[in-house]
Amino acid sequence: MKKLLTICFLIAISFTVNAQQKPTKEETIAFMNRTLKSTISYMGDDGKILETEFNENQYYLKTYLDLGGTGYYSKYTNSQFPWDALEADQFKVNGNELRISFSRNYRTKYKISDQPEKEQFISSLDITLPSDKIESFKKACIRLSEIAKEENKDPFQN
Repeated sequence: MKKLLTICFLIAISFTVNAQQKPTKEETIAFMNRTLKSTISYMGDDGKILETEFNENQYYLKTYLDLGGTGYYSKYTNSQFPWDALEADQFKVNGNELRISFSRNYRTKYKISDQPEKEQFISSLDITLPSDKIESFKKACIRLSEIAKEENKDPFQN
């Protein structure tokens, strides 16, 4: 009987030792960047995706839209994301588009062809993704939110 209990105890311990750990910030950002790079040549709302780059603080997107022989290049640089102001229910999916809505604004700079660059502060970000990666990308955003909340936690708060 003691041997049986010992075996059961060892099996239970082996399950807890092999428990999956959450991805680090670097792993999460690397996954998000790889996923966004896989969308190069996709057709998004703003045109064909030519270039993309993502890190914790910035998302760069360059697109090309052909409107009957007249082509427009667009460049978007989104930055200062308030990851700590993101909750799990702040996502909407429309086809291959994921809309991420933050509780606070972030900065976006954009330039369309030869027009002057413009800047504004907005709260939602639309991202074109492979349809099979949308749920994983949402989870990665939530993970960045968890990390940001932990990093910004007041150590003197109750």
